[in-house]
Amino acid sequence: MSKVHFGGIPTDVDVRKLADAFGVPAVGCEISHEDVERALGVDRHQHRYRTVTVAWRKKLEDSHGVVIGCIPGVGFRSLDEGEQMDAGFDAIKSGARKQLRGIKRAGRVKTNDPTLLKKQDLAVRYGIALAAEHNSMMKQIEPPKPQQQLPRLVRKRAGES
Repeated sequence: MSKVHFGGIPTDVDVRKLADAFGVPAVGCEISHEDVERALGVDRHQHRYRTVTVAWRKKLEDSHGVVIGCIPGVGFRSLDEGEQMDAGFDAIKSGARKQLRGIKRAGRVKTNDPTLLKKQDLAVRYGIALAAEHNSMMKQIEPPKPQQQLPRLVRKRAGES
């Protein structure tokens, strides 16, 4: 099981430290940055901290189906099923937006090269199809928006003031 290594420090040892310290977190379990710093021996403001915590979270998701979200300024929390679905939909939306930005960028290129013009045409057609399919899919899977309710009127009974 040899992996090709292209510089940098492997994360396996540090990910193992976090796995030993926190195991497989239960749903709703919060882990503070201070606890992670203690387990790793690395300050949260160093690049290494982010590198290791991203690898640890990916390993938990791949191995155990546990998704760990970030709580800004606090630490991490194990997400429940609904939060995991929301995070998945956010990633879908983000990915589609990124693809559409790339397609727009390709469509704005000014060229007279016939090969590039053909590629540009295909990119624009792909973008139109992608946007249409994405909008259709998101309408199908997006839950209905909560309706604003008016305050409930309380009727007074006879004799009450």
